[in-house]
Amino acid sequence: MKIRLKNLMFFLVLIVVLSSCSSKKDTSASEVVAPTNLEDAKAPSFVKQDDFNNINWDDKNSTFKSENISMFGHKNKLGIIGSSLETDRTLKWFWNFWGVKNGKLTVVAYHKETTTISSMLMNSNTNKAQWSQTEIGGPTNGADATLPTTVKLSKPGKWALLVYLDDQLFDTIVIKVKE
Repeated sequence: MKIRLKNLMFFLVLIVVLSSCSSKKDTSASEVVAPTNLEDAKAPSFVKQDDFNNINWDDKNSTFKSENISMFGHKNKLGIIGSSLETDRTLKWFWNFWGVKNGKLTVVAYHKETTTISSMLMNSNTNKAQWSQTEIGGPTNGADATLPTTVKLSKPGKWALLVYLDDQLFDTIVIKVKE
């Protein structure tokens, strides 16, 4: 009887230990997983781990019109004119900003599943990704400032686009990149 009780206790302890060592991550909406490669990706120095703490992965970008032009994003803050992204496909996006007149645009793309970051703005001369674009321009489409860019992301899945103007976090847009 003593041997059976010892074996039973051993198996119970083993089950508890193995279940607590599970490597599966809970990626619920309330959990924040900060990117793992800020330094490796050579992210701009003003990008901080804390910038990722307020990402609302359940945020559904609205589609809205400004001066009869359809765009997606956050009305009266940031609107993007352009198609949905597909993996490794370069597209043109026209960024529209409300509440600002000028500033340098920087976009940090954060992939939810891999917790990695990357640049998504493409340099039209070299066709290489870069963190920042030139100064945003004047008003159009009812927005206070605008900027045309080319963009590309290399992985499918959910991405948070952290949009900075003059090194300050301006807005965050959550998108889904198709295969």
